[in-house]
Amino acid sequence: MSYLLQDILTSIKYRSTIIRYYIFFPILYLFWKFPKAETIEETLEKLKEEKYSISRFGDGELDIMWGATEGFQKADRNLGYRLKEILNSNEPNILIGIADFYHKNSNNREKQNSYAKQFCIKNLPKIIRTFKRKEFANAYISRPITTYKNIDAKEVFEQIKKIWEKKDLYVVEGDKCRCGIGNDLFALCKSVKRIICPSENAYDKYQDILSKCKELIPKEAVVYLALGPTASILAYDLGKEGYKALDLGHLDIEYEYMKHGAIDGQRIKIPGKYVNEIANGCKVDDSIINEAYINSIICKIN
Repeated sequence: MSYLLQDILTSIKYRSTIIRYYIFFPILYLFWKFPKAETIEETLEKLKEEKYSISRFGDGELDIMWGATEGFQKADRNLGYRLKEILNSNEPNILIGIADFYHKNSNNREKQNSYAKQFCIKNLPKIIRTFKRKEFANAYISRPITTYKNIDAKEVFEQIKKIWEKKDLYVVEGDKCRCGIGNDLFALCKSVKRIICPSENAYDKYQDILSKCKELIPKEAVVYLALGPTASILAYDLGKEGYKALDLGHLDIEYEYMKHGAIDGQRIKIPGKYVNEIANGCKVDDSIINEAYINSIICKIN
């Protein structure tokens, strides 16, 4: 099939999706209350309080719940079951964040709005079956650069940094994430220690990861999680145990986007770091590994 024909078919499919969105969604809104995410600012204010953890759900987590493989995490029935359980949970100290997909937001970047419309139309019956609760935190607290047009992203990052200011921070991350390395995201921490996990299919090692976290991390510390869909579950399980656990995957990469001057929500390759959302972003060199990073590692789970 020629590229021209592919482009034409893609355009027709997109326009059909948009037409269906504008016809059916206003009608559906009359009969079913769509889930709603609060603002980034509201979620951030809660996270600055000692008691709150956060577990986040984007399109990837929902796809896994519905049986799909998502990038660096293969489909897993138990993983999907746990995600569905957590999405509709109501623990008082654990925020459940969802993507700001289900209500029109004029502050979203056009690419974000376009993707949200296609996602909702494609998955509408599943969305209706899946969501039991209706009010959520904002999952995009870790993605201010690529999601929103008019937001003071620098201020968002500065406020997030205050969550771990003068505290011991334990980073549970994939082995190519290297969060906080090459930037000052964790500069205000009292200390930084790391538990390194597989970058792909981390849920295969979930019990080992959870066990090591409970063994090595004191409850007065802050736990920063960057581990794909596995982090959504880990934040919940640690939060129930009394930890302050923050599922903030992509925050470090978004911080790098800002530092590198990426504009209009552009996603770019970051030297030495795993960027799952761009071509060849999983090919990572060791250019930013330094002594501080190596010395911060207290455990590796292979």
